[in-house]
Amino acid sequence: ELIGTLRTDKLQEKLEKENRITAVYRRKNEDGTYQRKRIRIFYLDDRHDDIVKTQRDITDLYEEEQRQKLQLQKAAEEATAANKAKSEFLSRMSHDIRTPMNGIIGLTRFARESKDLSEIQRYLTQLSFASDYLLGLLNDILTMTKIDEGKIALKPDFGFMPDFIDGILAIIKAQAEEKGNTFEFHNENTAETAHRYQYFDSMRVQKVLMNVLNNAIKYT
Repeated sequence: ELIGTLRTDKLQEKLEKENRITAVYRRKNEDGTYQRKRIRIFYLDDRHDDIVKTQRDITDLYEEEQRQKLQLQKAAEEATAANKAKSEFLSRMSHDIRTPMNGIIGLTRFARESKDLSEIQRYLTQLSFASDYLLGLLNDILTMTKIDEGKIALKPDFGFMPDFIDGILAIIKAQAEEKGNTFEFHNENTAETAHRYQYFDSMRVQKVLMNVLNNAIKYT
């Protein structure tokens, strides 16, 4: 198409319509690389007696434009991935939040209906655990920069397992009783001191166990 355009008769015909012709072509070098050339063709003056043709090497300009194009494409893909991660994260969190909230509602009702002070005290202790768990989930939502980075860092620490398990059981038992289900916990560990302290990210482990147990109650 470019060669045909450069014929004199074709040039004159095209210049009558466009006043200026611009074309870019690629030329292969002996070493296998390519050069990009830009040709511009126009009449010298209004008399249209002479035709001027200029040629410029735009290889560097073309490569820079391609590099910027790839950068923009990559940025767009990263933004799309980040938005998708945020949407999935918020969707999961809305599910996770309902678990401690349901537990808090159930424990509050049990505490209000109970006449036994020791039982009320136990419910309040369990409410404190459920509230701390809910607060941890809300802090996760507020830390949205972690989602942009594509990862959430674990924060392991030493935890006292009996208290950790009791807190989870409090929330799950409250939900089970709300549905009229029976929930039982059996501890197979007979050694009194074995595995009482563990080094782990309690928030992440809580979320896993809460989701598994909450689904068990939900679909029972």
